[in-house]
Amino acid sequence: MKKLLLSAVTVSILAVFVQANPSADYGEALKAKAQGDYASAAVLFKSACYEGGNDSACKELGEIYESGRGSQVSKNTTLANEAYNKCCDLDPSRSDCCSAVGREAKPRRVLKAPERPKDSEELVTAAKECQEGSAEQCEKAFGLYQEDRHSEKFKASSKGCELGSGVLCEEAGLAYVRGHGVQQDQGTAAQFFLKACNTNNVSACARIGVIARDMGNVDAAAEILDQACQTLPRACRDLAMIYQNDSYGRKDEEKARALYKKACDGGDNIGCTGLQQMGQ
Repeated sequence: MKKLLLSAVTVSILAVFVQANPSADYGEALKAKAQGDYASAAVLFKSACYEGGNDSACKELGEIYESGRGSQVSKNTTLANEAYNKCCDLDPSRSDCCSAVGREAKPRRVLKAPERPKDSEELVTAAKECQEGSAEQCEKAFGLYQEDRHSEKFKASSKGCELGSGVLCEEAGLAYVRGHGVQQDQGTAAQFFLKACNTNNVSACARIGVIARDMGNVDAAAEILDQACQTLPRACRDLAMIYQNDSYGRKDEEKARALYKKACDGGDNIGCTGLQQMGQ
């Protein structure tokens, strides 16, 4: 498989992107708060709340705005209520957030986990050897776990990624995209995709291209997807969207049509749909 050769500019853009992780902001915000730096804490709590989906960060942000913090953060009831409402939306069972804005908290539903059949000896052995340091056994365990065993599959994929499996780095990234076994986190997903891409996993590289495109890094996205398109039909379709859509500033219907056709010819159904929508 041909290795993607990215420009220094694109690599630097991706490095900055994958380090921007809203979930990490909550911990930094707590540190800033403990040090009395409420201005920084408010900024970090806001990122963790609205971008990272952390209900506790929303609660902290609401408290800061509700009472104000002297010259650092002005009292603002509107912003406090917005933060409390977001907290309640993220976790309707949180009475401390919901009651602050006159909403009734909903009791958390506790579902009884269904009984699972006993794991096969083959799976038990693979899982054990995976944790002992075998990337091959991590891949085997990942494949043997049923699709609904999200936590176990993530444990195998993250360990396998640590051991150098590009396939499992991508799977760990997908777990963060989907919220399977872990809290959804696009920033952490991108970090895993970058690790996978660095092992020459073109599929993971293409996923980074899509993330870069959706975040507005169109130049980096186009470079990544153009190279991935050489071997991956899905990447051709994702690149076509850049040239089809006015919002990316590169509209070129002829190029978009050619890329959709290449994706369709490669077996990508969404590419075929895009081609049909463009009148071909």
